[in-house]
Amino acid sequence: FGLTAAPLLWSRLAAALGRMIVAMYEEHELDCQIYLDDPLLGIVGNEKQQTEALALYIWVLLALGVKLAWSKGTRGSEIVWIGVLFRLDWDARALVCSIPELMVSSIMEDVEFCLGRAVVPFKRLRTFAGRLSWVATVVPRTRWAVSVLFAVMADHEREAAKPPVK
Repeated sequence: FGLTAAPLLWSRLAAALGRMIVAMYEEHELDCQIYLDDPLLGIVGNEKQQTEALALYIWVLLALGVKLAWSKGTRGSEIVWIGVLFRLDWDARALVCSIPELMVSSIMEDVEFCLGRAVVPFKRLRTFAGRLSWVATVVPRTRWAVSVLFAVMADHEREAAKPPVK
């Protein structure tokens, strides 16, 4: 099938596995969200019920021959999944999504770099715009800034593509 289709095929297999496994549980016990090969489980119940539900999930995957990245596994009310920090705020009865500190510090370094120069190298601007583009998927109010950066880069590439004036 070639390497080009591998992510799509794996995503479809992971989605089918996720649907099959979630169907083993009652609606109120477990839910699963899968992004490519990264599952996020929401397990309800006391500690024993949660442990049993998680054990069944893992055992079914292992029985089907799925290799697990044990080092990536996390349990708790605060986790990082697909680059986003998810935290259950029990007092407010809310799920809080935020950008992890490492990404925030990388973006702040880019901002300081750009503000300290009259001209920013194109490659550095593209990296900065890429980071902000990812942030805009979590914090939609930042999309306008990303649009401005991509417009500037598009103008630059359009000008660079023009034949030289003789």
